[in-house]
Amino acid sequence: MQGLTTPGAIPVVMSPGRVTQYEGLSYDPSTGVFSVSVMGNNAVPYRETTIATSIASTDRVLNCTSGTFAVTLLDATTVSGKTFTIKNSGSGTVTINTTSAQTVDADVSGAISLVQWESLDVFSDGSNWVVF
Repeated sequence: MQGLTTPGAIPVVMSPGRVTQYEGLSYDPSTGVFSVSVMGNNAVPYRETTIATSIASTDRVLNCTSGTFAVTLLDATTVSGKTFTIKNSGSGTVTINTTSAQTVDADVSGAISLVQWESLDVFSDGSNWVVF
């Protein structure tokens, strides 16, 4: 077997004479063709809460379904390149807070409030948060 690795890439093991697949990436040695599958399970991690909480690194969508409370974002330096969606589907107000004096769109207070039916997409640029 021959291994193919590139910094930051998914490791692929190529076996002579057969198609090898790894999480949507396949290699056919008879043709020398790599294929990437974009089909399949596109499920997004979803969580609901009715109490104060912190975003988890495994979250993607957090739906605040009831009450008035705070949601704290992760340290942006630990989740560089990740996007999180926070939705307030409850009747209270949800306040989004940062950690470590980080900003959201350069707002030094680092706090944003969401009223019922509002949502917020935040992206970590590696040091602070950017709103989409």
